[in-house]
Amino acid sequence: MLTKWMHTLIDTLVASGVRDFVISPGSRSTPLAIAAFLHPSSRTHVLVDERSASFFALGLTRTEERVRPVALICTSGTAATNYYSAVTEANIFELPLIVLTADRPHELRNVGAPQAIDQIGLYGKQVRHAFDLPLAEEASLPYVAHVAQRATLLSLTEPAGPVQINVPLREPLVPELDLLRTGRPVGVLPEPTSGVNNALTIVLQKERLLFVLGPQLAAADSQIVISYAKQAGIPVLADPLSQGRQSHDDHVFAYYDTWLKHPATAQHVRPDRIIRFGAMPTSKPYLLWSRDIPTTVVGHPGNWRDPQLHSDFVIGHARQLEHHEPVPHDPTYLNLLQQAERRVTDAFTTIDQEEMTEYNVVRALTTLQEGSLFVSNSMPIRDIDTFLPTGTPLRLLANRGANGIDGILSSALGATFDAKNR
Repeated sequence: MLTKWMHTLIDTLVASGVRDFVISPGSRSTPLAIAAFLHPSSRTHVLVDERSASFFALGLTRTEERVRPVALICTSGTAATNYYSAVTEANIFELPLIVLTADRPHELRNVGAPQAIDQIGLYGKQVRHAFDLPLAEEASLPYVAHVAQRATLLSLTEPAGPVQINVPLREPLVPELDLLRTGRPVGVLPEPTSGVNNALTIVLQKERLLFVLGPQLAAADSQIVISYAKQAGIPVLADPLSQGRQSHDDHVFAYYDTWLKHPATAQHVRPDRIIRFGAMPTSKPYLLWSRDIPTTVVGHPGNWRDPQLHSDFVIGHARQLEHHEPVPHDPTYLNLLQQAERRVTDAFTTIDQEEMTEYNVVRALTTLQEGSLFVSNSMPIRDIDTFLPTGTPLRLLANRGANGIDGILSSALGATFDAKNR
C-alpha cells in the first residue's frame, strides 16, 4: 500500500503541473524521495542543507516566464524548520512552493520518540493551507490525489504562495520500485481566472452536457449560467438555494430529486459530462446518481466543493461564461429531461390538495409573489428541494454550510432585517 500511496501523491502532483522536486536527504522521507526520483516526468535535485535547498526551490519556481510550482521534500523533525525562511519569502513574494514534510506516524507523536516534533501547521500563517495526510490505506487514496491536486491549485491561485503537505509514514519505508517508474506527463498549469478559460472551453463542447447550479451561487451568477445554457441548448438542474428556480425557462429543471429516484429514468438521462457551479446540491438522489459521472466543478480551490473526491476542478467563475461563444448542442438530450420533468409534474397534480402533506405545504408557499423564505435544515430544505417548481419568485435562503439546525430563527431575522428601518 505504501507504494500506491507514494505513486498517487507524486504522480498527481506531476499531473497537476509540478516538474521539479528538491530533496533534502533523510530517512523518514525515503519513500517520497524514491517516488519523486523514479517518476519518468519529474526532475529531482538533491541538496543536503535544508535551508539552501528551500531557497534553491524558490529559484526554480521562476525558471520559466510564468511561475511554476516546485515541491520540497524533507525528513521529520527539525529538518522542516529550516524551510521556514524560504516559506516566509514564498508567502510574501507569492511564489508557489509545495512543502512535503515527512512525519512520524500518529502513535509516535508526543510520546518522546526521536526526531519527532509537532509538524501540524508548522508554518502557521505563512502558508495558504496545511494538509495532514492520514496513514497509507486503500480507502484514502482518492483523498491523497485530491490533496495533491488541490495543493497545487492553491499554490498558484492569486495570491500564489506556499502550501504544506504533512506526510506521516510508518516503517518499513522502502516501497516497491516498478510502479514508481510509471506516471503521467507534467500537467498544463491552470489559466488565470479572468477572461476565457481554456479548460472550461474544452468541457463546454461535450455533446450530452448538463449544467448544475448548487447552493452558494449568487442569483446573478445563476442567471449568467442559465442564459448561456439557453443559447446553447444545455439543460440546467437548479438547486433552490442557487435562486435558479426563479427562472421560467423550460431548460431549467426543479423536479430532478424525484425523477432521479427512478432507476430507468436516471440511466436514460445520464449525461457525458456535468459542469457544476456552486456547492454540492441538496438532493441525495443527485449525489448518488452523479458519483460516477465525469464532473467538472468551476470554483475556487480554497473552497473546494467535491465531497465525492472525483471531480475535475477548474479555477473560475460563472461570469467567465460571458466570454464564451455558446456552442449549440443537439436538443435530443434536453428533450429527454423535459419528458422526465413533465411526468413528475403530472404526477404531482394528482396529489389530494386538501391533505396536510409536504407537497401541499410547499405548494402553498408558491402562491407568495415576493419576499425571502429562510428554510430550516433536515427535512424542510429537502421538501423545498423536492417540491418547489421553477418560476417561483421567492428568494430562498438557508444555513447550508455546516447544515446545523441551531440558530435558524436568528439567522432568518437577520436575513430579513430591513436596513431602511434603522
